[in-house]
Amino acid sequence: GQPEGLVLVRAPLEVQQLVDESGLAAVVYGTPYLSVNHLSFVDADQRAIGQLLTEHALAKGASQILVVMRDRMLPGDSPYLDAVHGAVARAGLAADRIRIRFLARDRELVAAEVRDLLGSCRNKASEIPVSNSPQSPPLPAILCRDEPLADLVLGEVEGQRLTPGKDLVVAVSTIYRRGNEDPPPIPFTQYAESPIQIGEHLGRLLVSRADRKPSRSRESKILPVTLCLGRER
Repeated sequence: GQPEGLVLVRAPLEVQQLVDESGLAAVVYGTPYLSVNHLSFVDADQRAIGQLLTEHALAKGASQILVVMRDRMLPGDSPYLDAVHGAVARAGLAADRIRIRFLARDRELVAAEVRDLLGSCRNKASEIPVSNSPQSPPLPAILCRDEPLADLVLGEVEGQRLTPGKDLVVAVSTIYRRGNEDPPPIPFTQYAESPIQIGEHLGRLLVSRADRKPSRSRESKILPVTLCLGRER
């Protein structure tokens, strides 16, 4: 006898479809699947995240980029990857200078991919003729989709006695921190709005959906993001 609503977080396609067809008041915190037509949503600007991180890496001189994704792809990953590819293309880098890996949060697996990237860069550096000494060797960059993956990457980087920001670029997508927690030691993107403001957006859209028929067009709120340099040296 009381109104109820749903906030869907990382819900699989089948769940989004069922809720979309049910007519229940619901809102997605994230990006709905492309075939889900009615659910309102609140999400960060995923294209901006991909563009900011990639352009930062390129500005640091990166010419070989490893994009480390979660092992399960979500709808927001598509615009993120589109933006990464777009930034690389505008920089004039060849397609083989970017590699994308969907990895479980497994220490050995992530470490192996990091070592493979570093080995590839060393091989390319050895191919540079001595007469072309002004040419810099390929600088690797690793763009991590979430902080647990970034932590595994940094663990291997530390084991290789490399310094992020100097020997290679490591950056991570949006992180989640309380106000009194230190930022990570690498660049990251951050919401321009507070968690309270985001909750208000979700609540407003949820109430709006409760007052509308399922056939009405959905609403969305795209959250702006900014690039923070963290404690990068």
